[in-house]
Amino acid sequence: MTSSRIKRGLLFVVLLLAIIRFGVAFQSGRTFSRGDFYHTLPGAHAETVNPALWNSPDVDQGQGKRPTYLRGPTQFVTAYPLVYFDSYASIAAFLLVVYGALIWLIAEILWRALTHANGAPIPRTPVFAATLCYFPLLQAWLGREFEVMIALAFALAMWAAVHSRMAALGTALGYIALYKYVPIIALPYLIVRRWWKAVAAFVATAVVLIAAAWWLFGLAGFVNNGVPGLASGQLTTLTSTKAFCDGPVPLLRYLESGQEVSVRTGLCSLAVSLPIAPAAIFVGLILLVAGIGIYSTWRLDRHREPLPATTERWRRLIELALIALVSSTFFYAHYYFLSVVVVALNVTLVRQLNTRDGSRVALVVWGLGYLLLAAFLVPPSFLSRLLGVDLWKLYFMSLAYFSGTLLLLGLLLYQHVTLPLSADSVRPSRTG
Repeated sequence: MTSSRIKRGLLFVVLLLAIIRFGVAFQSGRTFSRGDFYHTLPGAHAETVNPALWNSPDVDQGQGKRPTYLRGPTQFVTAYPLVYFDSYASIAAFLLVVYGALIWLIAEILWRALTHANGAPIPRTPVFAATLCYFPLLQAWLGREFEVMIALAFALAMWAAVHSRMAALGTALGYIALYKYVPIIALPYLIVRRWWKAVAAFVATAVVLIAAAWWLFGLAGFVNNGVPGLASGQLTTLTSTKAFCDGPVPLLRYLESGQEVSVRTGLCSLAVSLPIAPAAIFVGLILLVAGIGIYSTWRLDRHREPLPATTERWRRLIELALIALVSSTFFYAHYYFLSVVVVALNVTLVRQLNTRDGSRVALVVWGLGYLLLAAFLVPPSFLSRLLGVDLWKLYFMSLAYFSGTLLLLGLLLYQHVTLPLSADSVRPSRTG
């Protein structure tokens, strides 16, 4: 049997296992649906728009019926048609199918973007398998979380970036920014790159979303929902370990039994047993990432000659992957928030597998990072029953997510710093 046939056979087995894992998640989604997304619905507007939904016995009587909106305008403008369903059960059934299809679409868009960046064909299987098996994304699907839409928007932003569709890039990033506000860090990036069409599209998208929210809901519910304050307050508690780990609001407080997976929480967890200053380390980590990014950007921009087209395309993907990773992991993040990190994982994977710049060591680092973040290639409930251990709780206590985040962050920075500067140093892409 030739090596190419063995390779095709292995790819088939990997894809088959990924599809089975995806199918198991779909089956679970038929019985479970009530994540955070459930508690933000139907929104105060449902009381007048569709009283049948507002009064449905399966709709939460707490957060979802407050006069304020617990996310930014992006979610509620996008989800507005859902208000015409008459029960949450019907919403959940609809989103189970739609989100399932969108996860496949995310994989397809990423594969197309990465193929274009690579400049040569790449197999679909690694991208689809890494996406379909990624448990944070599957958990977001099961809970009908809006993070599936955000992951899709980041994938579209990457596709737009490598095809130099700057208006589409700015639109996708502007759409993301008005969900939980932290991704607004993408705007300075667009300005630094001098992509003025993307900046204009970013601002225009934000204006349209705010205007739509004003028209549909009124802005008072968004101004008073505490989310802008939550976003801005995440860097205002750096004076001491207690202030940093307690946080200015309950959502930011470190809980040993919680399911938060941010870098902030990881450092606070370490401080329980190690004599470290988590706030100082947090600031130091931000400065380190910023310093490496500034140096790498200076390195890429200092030459008068334009970068090779392949280098420029990969640069854009890696930079957007860094924005996705930092905005979704550094400050406040429940496990399913890591859904967005799937774009970064695919960028680093394809960069290692399908370019001559890849290395076995980096591929091993990627594999370890993926396992630490995805964790449950086998459903955790099944494994917990089999082993007699609460693996879900053990996962958070072990800080596996923290190690996985740092490994992926380091790999992305390494890939950015080592991008080739001239056509002579660009190695031919693999075609396998």
